[in-house]
Amino acid sequence: MSNTINDFLATALEKKTSIVCPACGAPFGIGAQGTFEYMLTERARGHFNDKIQELRRFLEEIEQFLERRNYSYDVKNASRSPYEREEKEHLDSLIDSQFGDTETIISLEIDGRYKGNIGEIEAEKLLKRLDINDLSKHYGLFELLKDGDSDKISQAVNEILLPGTSPSKMGLLMNLIFEQDDILSIRKKLGLSNDSDRKNKKEDGKISDYRAQLDQILKEICPFILEYFDQLHSKFGLNHSEQIDRAKLTLFILLVHKSDKLSNSEGNGNFLGEKMQKGKAYLLPERTMISVDLLCQLVNHRMVLSESGLDLGDEFLSELLSPIQKSESDSDFSGENVKWFQKISHVVHFTCANRPGSGKAPCGWYPKKDKTHSVVLLGSPGTGKTSLLINGVSAMYNCISNLGYIANPEGMLARKELGKINKKAIEGEIPRPNERGARDRIELTIEKIKQPGERTHYIFIDVAGEDVSSITTQESTETASRDLALILRNAEIILYLFDFTTEVSIGSLLRSDDSDNTWARVIVEHEATSAPRNVKTTTDQFNLLTQTIDNLAKEKEGLSKLLQSKFICVIPKADLFASDGEDLFNYQPSKKQEEYERHFLNPFYRYLHSRKLIVNNPFSKSKEKKLENMHSLGGIGIQESPLELCREISNQAKGCLSNIGNIFVEDSQRENLDALSGKVKAGLIDFLECRFSPENTYFLPVSALGGNFIKEEQGKKGNDKKGVSNRRNQKLSEFVFLLPILLKLEDKKGTDNIN
Repeated sequence: MSNTINDFLATALEKKTSIVCPACGAPFGIGAQGTFEYMLTERARGHFNDKIQELRRFLEEIEQFLERRNYSYDVKNASRSPYEREEKEHLDSLIDSQFGDTETIISLEIDGRYKGNIGEIEAEKLLKRLDINDLSKHYGLFELLKDGDSDKISQAVNEILLPGTSPSKMGLLMNLIFEQDDILSIRKKLGLSNDSDRKNKKEDGKISDYRAQLDQILKEICPFILEYFDQLHSKFGLNHSEQIDRAKLTLFILLVHKSDKLSNSEGNGNFLGEKMQKGKAYLLPERTMISVDLLCQLVNHRMVLSESGLDLGDEFLSELLSPIQKSESDSDFSGENVKWFQKISHVVHFTCANRPGSGKAPCGWYPKKDKTHSVVLLGSPGTGKTSLLINGVSAMYNCISNLGYIANPEGMLARKELGKINKKAIEGEIPRPNERGARDRIELTIEKIKQPGERTHYIFIDVAGEDVSSITTQESTETASRDLALILRNAEIILYLFDFTTEVSIGSLLRSDDSDNTWARVIVEHEATSAPRNVKTTTDQFNLLTQTIDNLAKEKEGLSKLLQSKFICVIPKADLFASDGEDLFNYQPSKKQEEYERHFLNPFYRYLHSRKLIVNNPFSKSKEKKLENMHSLGGIGIQESPLELCREISNQAKGCLSNIGNIFVEDSQRENLDALSGKVKAGLIDFLECRFSPENTYFLPVSALGGNFIKEEQGKKGNDKKGVSNRRNQKLSEFVFLLPILLKLEDKKGTDNIN
């Protein structure tokens, strides 16, 4: 099912009722009320941020003008000039010489200006061109604070400062700001919201305290505007209190970054906390939501209709400004109406309003020009999905350009999330387990370097392990179960982590008799994984996999639909099943060990090393030729296509996984060897290839963490501690994200060839 913006817009014509969100699986469409919200596009947000800057500059100029008027000079109401006779004689002689005996049409004002001449007319034309807001006319209304006309002061405040807080009538822009969640919380504290609970005196006292703090800051950053507000309030009392409160909040939002009283703690003059920063002017948040009624007002507002920055097109703007022509079909939706939605999509994204996992935050995905492909990470608790997401995405992002592609995060929020992921990867952070209902995700756009403009969109979703394991334990809440079903139904590619360290039938065997400490690292890893959850993570991985595939088949409406999906079986923490010494790469097999090797993934890593798929990490403190000192670089330098390389890696992995029974070295354990190897071969490899077909199934042993290393300590800066990097020596984790991208690019290539 496609999920492009055109598919979404088509839901207005009732060709289909909804599309499916690739991020959370929820259906949404124009005809399904409450399923989507409106969020400003980056272009529109930039446009309105420019308008905010204009408004900010206007307020700063007003403050400067009022300061000059009240401090720098006095206006003297002199009615006569001491040189009146001389001026009159000069003017008369000038008129006689220029115009003869014609009637006098030029006069001289007492301040030296000539009236009634061409100079006056041209000066007024110039003023109109330079002063689009007619500020020069309004400035004259401001009387001095002392000995000024109180009626004129009130008139100036009413005409200039209160209507939208500017002569440009930007009130709708401030409505947009006031709608945002961070500003709404400030309005509540000031008692400027209908949601405020002001029933008891204690809370009223708190609101009064906040308002006093507000006036204190305004007195610092714009004392003269505040004084004019106060004079209006003292003259008219409650008649203008609501408008004045709104205007004060506007001043606060737009100018408070200049305050020296600004701090990140309440009680020190600033009750915005972390929402404002000194020296950082307010801009609309990355996720700027807008109500539909305000959107409709803005579409009919001069800030939109008089600007081309939103890329609405001159023809469409002309249509918006054309007279209304009523017809009998006005109430019906038609293709003409869809054109409106297509143009409005330059201003807003239609974002998914579903709140997955009983969370407060909406999903927020929005349809793009091209289809978005959904890739889901599944696995039981403790398999390391979040670590894989952090290190794998970071490694993929850093190496994909060498394969001829560019990866870009989709939108401002995704860029911010990718920045966090890269930071965590560099610092070597091991994340804490996700809570039930959590949905970590990263949205990426992939573009060929040599084919700019051809983009493919992806969204990688990490489902909390507790939600996945609930498939077999029946412990999921109704909401979590519904969300998981929606995600499975919509998934195009499944990344399933099958963890041998937590598999009960394997882990128990390793822990039962390990007198020579062969599997000590596996045991330590298992204990470390269990500790944060306060429970032993011994999961029947085979049962969970079977139940997951069965549920997937139900959501896909039959096993036949599974053949359209891709399945990547990821074996996490794979380096724990390989030798950790130099003997791994200096392998001299004895006759007895030629067929059987207890560390059953040793051949796999020797293959990777021979193909230069894992190489020495230049930042590794140790230069020993050991697996823990190596990392992977996405197959850079390999001649064949990346997708062929992934198939080769998968085939090598299958052969090694089938030899898992080698963990038993005694001849007396040969039956156990055959049983365990047969279980993995039949219950994992054959099972998946029969459900998804061998062509659509891949096996990928990875290590998201690998060995640790410490980068050279950075020098001290002031009293700061030395900087330490602990980036992990990941192995093949970038292929977990490269492979889904390559598979969909190949599908798209095939579709393009057909078309």
